[in-house]
Amino acid sequence: MLADLLGVAGLTVLIMITPGADLALVTRNTIMGGKNAGGWTSAGILTGNLVHLTYCLLGVGWIATSATAFTVLKLAGGAYLIFLGLQGLRPASALPQEAEASAKHGRTWWMQGLLNNLLNPKGPLFYLGVLAVFVHPDSSVIYLALLICTTIGISAGFWVLFVYVLQIASVRSRLLAWSRWVNGALAIVLIGLGIRLWLAQAPGL
Repeated sequence: MLADLLGVAGLTVLIMITPGADLALVTRNTIMGGKNAGGWTSAGILTGNLVHLTYCLLGVGWIATSATAFTVLKLAGGAYLIFLGLQGLRPASALPQEAEASAKHGRTWWMQGLLNNLLNPKGPLFYLGVLAVFVHPDSSVIYLALLICTTIGISAGFWVLFVYVLQIASVRSRLLAWSRWVNGALAIVLIGLGIRLWLAQAPGL
């Protein structure tokens, strides 16, 4: 069991440190709205992870193995990423007021993180891959609970640390000084990831 949990932990760390849409969104929202925005966005992403894990454990794997479901997810996810990116390309003068207003409503940031995660077909593909390797027909409830706690715990720890680093005075002051260019770069990254998602092919489909 320990070897399996270490394997799950290693895979989770690798997927977390790989640059992607979730990382870009948390970075953008933290710069715009501070640690509260970053924290709520991360919470939304973690909620999405739990949803992926739940239906994968329940055996609803067709979401990742169905060509139709994969296509719908990638088109919707790509459109959402491009939408977020285009928002970031708006004039900088409109950002502070919107960021201040949105920061007062954590639900806005949480929903962004949740949708960003749920609409990414890489989520179910990752969790189905993990479960296919580490979960067996005779796996106990305790084992499954430990597996879920391991992957969600590592993910949560990563986001807490990441948002904390972005809030370090020296880091945040530089990001704010270059906020116009950083926001523009992150917006382009989100748009690029959306287009890349549109062009993605499902493995094995």
